Amino acid sequence: MMTIACLVAAAFAGALAMTPFPVFGQSRYEGSVWKGTITFTYREAGGDKSTSSRNQIDREEQWSLSNRFTLILNVCGNSLEQAYVKNAFVDYTHTWKNKEIWPKAVCLDTKEVKKPGFRTSEEGSMSAVIHPNLVGSKADAALAVSLQPSGGIRYTISAGLGLDAPMALLVGSSQSKQYDPCENTTVSHTLEYTAGLDNARQKCSNDGKTCHSLVPAGETAFPMTFSHAGTSTGPCIAGKMTIPVKKMGAMILSSLASQMEEMARQMPEEIRSQMMGEIKKIEKESSKEISQKSGSTDTKGKTTAALDVVWSLRKNDPCDAVLDQLRQELSMVQAYADTSLLSKARREGWTGEQYDNAVFENGKAQYASGWWKNRSSRGKQGNPGKPSDGDHNKHIDMALNNERCEIVGQEEKQKALRQDCMPQIIYESILEHEKTHAKQCMSKDTAAEFASRTPDSFRKFEQAAYCVGAKKLMKWAEGVCKGSDVKPLREMYEQFCPK
Repeated sequence: MMTIACLVAAAFAGALAMTPFPVFGQSRYEGSVWKGTITFTYREAGGDKSTSSRNQIDREEQWSLSNRFTLILNVCGNSLEQAYVKNAFVDYTHTWKNKEIWPKAVCLDTKEVKKPGFRTSEEGSMSAVIHPNLVGSKADAALAVSLQPSGGIRYTISAGLGLDAPMALLVGSSQSKQYDPCENTTVSHTLEYTAGLDNARQKCSNDGKTCHSLVPAGETAFPMTFSHAGTSTGPCIAGKMTIPVKKMGAMILSSLASQMEEMARQMPEEIRSQMMGEIKKIEKESSKEISQKSGSTDTKGKTTAALDVVWSLRKNDPCDAVLDQLRQELSMVQAYADTSLLSKARREGWTGEQYDNAVFENGKAQYASGWWKNRSSRGKQGNPGKPSDGDHNKHIDMALNNERCEIVGQEEKQKALRQDCMPQIIYESILEHEKTHAKQCMSKDTAAEFASRTPDSFRKFEQAAYCVGAKKLMKWAEGVCKGSDVKPLREMYEQFCPK
């Protein structure tokens, strides 16, 4: 997929997502499609070391925390209805040591006084790994775009992942010890937090003084949500911001007020005045929260935390992806129509699979030639091909189970296309391709030939299926892509596909 300005690739998909907080006054900008990425980076660092004496107990405490968690979202749609977690990275370390010492202990049985008395200690170290369900999961995103009288656009963008969605697993270990001066014994317990473990289990020594436990890794989430209102003069929406975590609540309230104010401008006067009253209340709450945060005296430890957000989106045309898919389909149609390749397969005794792999290489050569730009190259032979031990179908999620004549992998293929923000029509065309194979597999007129899996049967049935998928894409493109040159694609389709 080619990268373009704003570091965004063109494509689109249209499933609806819930927004993390309300977005008002969504005015579609010329029916535009937007695609891009939103990247969150949560940063947290801190540490402390202290000693104290209280209630006749001497305490020592020491801890340090360093955390950097990055979450990348793929977003697309008219108002970013589609959002998926594209990737995530985590670098997390947390270490701690605690020690408590009683100055003396009076033994119950002997009444003997022991100095020092009881001692307890704990130390541990934790790291983190990405939660196995995070990448590919659905996220929240919304975009409201409106044209401005002076030119350019005004937009409000929001996105995030709720704190109820686990993002990482905490793994590591801790060890605690308890010393009894009266018994002169130490009891120790080691805990190991392990990813992939369903249930906790424990093993102790015969005297019970040493125990070792394995427990499931702890799930954790980080604050990943933002909202921003801004303007843009071109086809790109891009920006970045840093939000101190303690001010996130105030930031969301302030953004909500901006969104409502934008909506109020488009309302009748009597409704506008009522909405402005609500806006004043929200702004008052925002100012109050900011004041409370800035006046806070909570200085426990020495921790700082902030959220960096970077967004980059571009106005796109879904025709780009659909026309490219159509060119690929018609390139394969041409490759299967190549009689010289079929003759070579017959002459050299290729299997059907060897022929199919050679046709795939031929189709890639046809596509690389850019035949839709050069009329003189259309329909000419591509790469003469060669048998291959490889299998180009290994990467395909959706295919036909030839034994049962059933289509498998539909959900996986649809999910993969949605995560790449591809138009729904591309999935529908691939599905029509496989439905054609299912009919060929089940029909009494073609079942035996379809099952033979010879080069001739591959050529006949694959060319027919590619033509069916191409027809669906062609109809969509001719109806939607008015500004694109679909004529050379129509000519190629009519040359090789049945009327």
